[in-house]
Amino acid sequence: TVGETSNFSQGVATIENMFEELLAIDPAADEHALIARIDALGRGHVAAAVLVGSAVLGDWREDRSDVDLLLVSGEGLTPGAREAWRQAARLGGARTDLVIADPGDLSRAGNDLDLAIALQTAGQCGHGLRGAPPPAPDRAWLSAVLEDNLASYWRSWLARAKGRGLGWPTGAMFTPFGAVWGLGGMARIRSTLANGRIVSKREAMNLALARLPAHRVILDEAGRLRDGAAPRLGRLERRRLALACADDLLARRW
Repeated sequence: TVGETSNFSQGVATIENMFEELLAIDPAADEHALIARIDALGRGHVAAAVLVGSAVLGDWREDRSDVDLLLVSGEGLTPGAREAWRQAARLGGARTDLVIADPGDLSRAGNDLDLAIALQTAGQCGHGLRGAPPPAPDRAWLSAVLEDNLASYWRSWLARAKGRGLGWPTGAMFTPFGAVWGLGGMARIRSTLANGRIVSKREAMNLALARLPAHRVILDEAGRLRDGAAPRLGRLERRRLALACADDLLARRW
């Protein structure tokens, strides 16, 4: 009915506004000052600090990107100490995402996706702020972590994205954010599994264009949206094409 359509459109608009607010972050952070604040806590020493993420992968956006920082402690960290480090980052005012590791984390073959990606990025092109960067991860371990993420997180994400309602991630697929998040995330994992290197989401979508030419329309749209351009596709068409492309990204090895 007309009323139901109006309520649905208002709900989608609310979600779009929420994601715009989420992405409108202040990237101007003094990372050296953050490291000094953490040192002053007296709850573990920062032995190595490496700038990773979009800032070093060539995909940083001034109006929406956060600052990704890998911090390695010289000694073991308790859960409380890790939370204190994260709190120090939040108190800095800017959007800084920390990946925290201690010697135990580096010696264990765990299943931490954020740590695996941060270590690989640090080894490739990280910008060191303190100390020697930690060694790059073993290729077999990195691949195992990424494969597990595709099977556990992204397969479940896609199943929920195909559902009804306006919750996460179903509602997000009616917004530009959903296509960029889903296709960019899965394409980057596929790219890393194929060549062992971490690339930006934008570069990953460019690589996906060559691998999945049948999905050129939605991959081009998602790439343009990642660059901050206005949508060309309608909500329903973008969602339909994005879900079909996501199915192939999950099913096909590169």
